[in-house]
Amino acid sequence: MNLDGPLVAFCWAHQRRDFVEFQAAHPEQPALTAWADEWLNDIAQLYQLNDRRLAVRDQPEAWTTAQAALEAAIQTLADKIHSRQGLPDAQRRVLESMNRHWSGLTLFVLYPDLPMDNNWSERLLRLAVLGRKNYNGHQTQRAGEFGAMMFTFIQTCLANEVNPYAFLLNYFKACAEQGHAPADLTPFSPWLQAALPAPPEALPP
Repeated sequence: MNLDGPLVAFCWAHQRRDFVEFQAAHPEQPALTAWADEWLNDIAQLYQLNDRRLAVRDQPEAWTTAQAALEAAIQTLADKIHSRQGLPDAQRRVLESMNRHWSGLTLFVLYPDLPMDNNWSERLLRLAVLGRKNYNGHQTQRAGEFGAMMFTFIQTCLANEVNPYAFLLNYFKACAEQGHAPADLTPFSPWLQAALPAPPEALPP
């Protein structure tokens, strides 16, 4: 694998969806649904093996064993993908797509901090998506950019267990006291702050 340029990780949840959709497209063909089921089970096993590996990150011997088991499962899937030539077109197309994304799908094996899917980050987008639906967007580009910035602040605070209302109150208080925005924003980085519980009088109505 070439590590000179940026690395792009792909999502196993999206890859799994290809097999789910394949099943839905062939409900009256048991052989094809069984084939997709086998792949869905293989992907479920990868999640299980990765969970077991991450559970023993602080145990070198157990980690080595868990890493080897995960790598073996990945190699088994790679071998199955490479044997796709004799399959009918519909099945082969699914595996060819998987093969094109394989290096990104398997980055998590080399980099344990990478999640296997981006479900968590997509859930964070729900606030913005629901807002877009409920208030019909921001109407102007400037408002949209400001909204994106505020959503980023709020979700970053929540991801770091910092109360976003208290965080913003703390920042605006510093702006008022200095008469301008603080030159050094480092103290306001949510990931560097302890949890900031909002005082009762600061809570919005």
